[in-house]
Amino acid sequence: MKVNVKDAKSGPELQQVTLNSELSKESVQTAWLTKQWGTGKELFDTYQQTISQWFDGQIPPETVCFAPSYLYVIQQLVKLTSSEDSHVLTLSSHLHEVEAALVSTGRVVTNFAINFHEENVVIDWKALEEQLALAETKVLLLSQPHLPTGHLWTHEELSLLSELCCKHRVWVISDETGSDLSFSDFESWAYVADNPFWAVVGSPSQAACFTSIPEAYVAIADYNVKRAFQSDLDLIYGFHFPETLGVYSHIHAYGQESTWLQSTLSQLRSQHKYVADRINQTYPELAYRVPPSGYMVWLDLSALSVDLSKLTEILEQQFGQDVLYISHLVYAAEQADGIAINVSCTEQELKDKMDAIIGALGILSVMSYE
Repeated sequence: MKVNVKDAKSGPELQQVTLNSELSKESVQTAWLTKQWGTGKELFDTYQQTISQWFDGQIPPETVCFAPSYLYVIQQLVKLTSSEDSHVLTLSSHLHEVEAALVSTGRVVTNFAINFHEENVVIDWKALEEQLALAETKVLLLSQPHLPTGHLWTHEELSLLSELCCKHRVWVISDETGSDLSFSDFESWAYVADNPFWAVVGSPSQAACFTSIPEAYVAIADYNVKRAFQSDLDLIYGFHFPETLGVYSHIHAYGQESTWLQSTLSQLRSQHKYVADRINQTYPELAYRVPPSGYMVWLDLSALSVDLSKLTEILEQQFGQDVLYISHLVYAAEQADGIAINVSCTEQELKDKMDAIIGALGILSVMSYE
């Protein structure tokens, strides 16, 4: 999936916490009421074709499954591709709920440290290969885009990673939820995979704002794993030919022209630019740059030598609000000196967040001189 946003026009001001919620609500209602894509197998064929086309045909339609949530997908795929006590290697921070889903499978979760210098990712490829070569490492969970920095893995990075995973027979689960929200060309794992030992999972809920529709799509290249996944899904949910609001919503979101997406991206970039202007004006040494994707700001505070626990305490006590996203993430060591801020909110809410953060940093600065 490659989204070109160079010609995107400025969208209307964000008025709700979820982007484009009114547009999404109308789209969902239209899809649900008209049922213009048929029912049963005909509907599911349309669904598979739609997801495949979203990825420029790089994902064969027959590999696509519909699932109740991306967490369910990740959990089931880990179970199907590894045994208990084996290791799942991750290359990014992730939500606590993802961590819980992985741990519940009885696997050991290992996070490989990645560093970022300005806009570039810094990876110790030799050390990474050593981790992938371990007999107990069976699965790699990749976040594309990277969480929480919004880094988009390049073709070269993905190709090298694919080569290493093939070499050491490591199964790859590429979590591409949120990839819709990319400000430049995004490349899926499906474009570089050298063998069938992979799956791509995603959901339009973040970009299209189907906040009450948690369902996900998953493309599973390995026929036997896909068959086992679908069999388990049918047994539990009866989703072989699903006729749910989620299916219609996915088709409507991914099968239409990307006007809604362009508007969302334009609004989101505007929010990111506001953060950059506020931060760089007050703390130019942070040199914050708008990330290449995502609804989250990753603010590296290492240049300020900030005590994050005190910063959080001041925000809660002095400003009476929890404006950070940090409590919802499991951080790797390389992200220990920063904070994450969700910018998918109204302009006023974002202003309040930035006022609080800059104010708290100012208080910390004064305290350091006392």
